[in-house]
Amino acid sequence: MIALLIGTLAYWLLVCRIDDVAEPWDGRNYWRLWYPASVAVAALAGCWLRQRGWSAGVIVTFAQWPVMWLTSRQPMISPIAPLMLAALALAPIGAATLAGGWRGRSPAGSN
Repeated sequence: MIALLIGTLAYWLLVCRIDDVAEPWDGRNYWRLWYPASVAVAALAGCWLRQRGWSAGVIVTFAQWPVMWLTSRQPMISPIAPLMLAALALAPIGAATLAGGWRGRSPAGSN
C-alpha cells in the first residue's frame, strides 16, 4: 500500500505539472484523461489487494489531498476538499472492489 501511495502522489504531482495547476481537478484533462486513468489504476491495485481492494480507490483518490497542499499557492486548502475527494473516490472504490473480488475468487473446487 505504501508503494501505491507513493506512486499516486507522484502521479498527481505530474498531473499538476503537466496541466500547470495547483489542484489536479482543476486540470483541463482531468475528466477525460487523469481521473479515468486513476480509476484504472485503482482497479489494477484492487486486483493486487484482493479483499482489501476497496482501499486502493481511497488511496488513489485521496493522494490528491497532500498534492494540493504542496502545490497550492494558498495557505489553507478549502475545507470542502475532503468532501469532494470522498465523492470522487466512489468510482475508484467501486472499480477496485470489483477487481479485487474478481481476482480474489478461486476456481470451483480449488483451494
